[in-house]
Amino acid sequence: MDVLIFSINTVLPLVIVVASGFFLKKIKIIDDDFIKKANNLCFKFALPIQLFQNIRSAPFQEVFQPKLVLYVVLGIILMCVALCLTVPRFIKKRGTCGAFIQGVFRSNFLILGIPLATSMFGENKISSLSTLLPFVIIVYNFMAVIVLTIFSDDSEKKKIDIKSVAIGVVKNPLIIASALGMIFSFFSIGLPEFLEVSLDTIGKLATPLALLILGGQFAPDKLKGNLLLCTVVSILRLIVIPAIFVTGGAMLGYRNEILGSVFIIFAAPSAVSSYIMAKSMNNDHELAGQIVVMTTAFSVVTIFLWTFVLRKLCLI
Repeated sequence: MDVLIFSINTVLPLVIVVASGFFLKKIKIIDDDFIKKANNLCFKFALPIQLFQNIRSAPFQEVFQPKLVLYVVLGIILMCVALCLTVPRFIKKRGTCGAFIQGVFRSNFLILGIPLATSMFGENKISSLSTLLPFVIIVYNFMAVIVLTIFSDDSEKKKIDIKSVAIGVVKNPLIIASALGMIFSFFSIGLPEFLEVSLDTIGKLATPLALLILGGQFAPDKLKGNLLLCTVVSILRLIVIPAIFVTGGAMLGYRNEILGSVFIIFAAPSAVSSYIMAKSMNNDHELAGQIVVMTTAFSVVTIFLWTFVLRKLCLI
């Protein structure tokens, strides 16, 4: 019973906040214009400040684990390469292939990561996940651009511009916030109390706002068509991939919040931004949007079940 209560208390609060965003959109308290502006506020301001505070307040030398970073980063890269080698054998249309691959390997870790970890372990035990975040963001962005360029419908006319990708990643507010947080943590740089309180207050805005936005963007009507492909992606994204990497992490001896970080990265639904990237890079953006909708809907069940099983096995 304790395991069931833990699982419910971990997942249900997030579901309620996301559902609130969907409900507010339905009754027109919020609209697409609000969601667009709130998205910018969240990803360019509130989330970077929250990330900076999480990393800065953690003893970097103690919480940074190179082996864990290497395991996660290599896992994402190898998964992406394996998909690029196998998926084209079954899906012949290039744009569809690119959207499928991105939907499988790229998770919504950014929005769900810290809220889910906080719900599982509390705010004082999410530093391992926070230090993973910048590395995961970098590899997701690089691999997504490479995949979507290779499988673009006009890929024969395009080349991968590594320089542009690198500049885009370096200018990412979350990467900048992560780097600053690491510097402040490593050199034990303090902040005046008034600034500390201000940043904490702004940072606390990030999680509920991100979840409300996710709910507001949820559109079940976009699930029409491509049902088989979306189902396959959902099975791979939410069941097969976490089974592989969580098992691997457990075999390496990871437990509690560290294994929880691995679980959250590899069990989260497909990234919301994958739709935007697929559309801007001439891939099948309709499929990308449908994948986001289906994996997000099913993840409510799969994350609950994974949490229950891992807790039952005393792994988290």
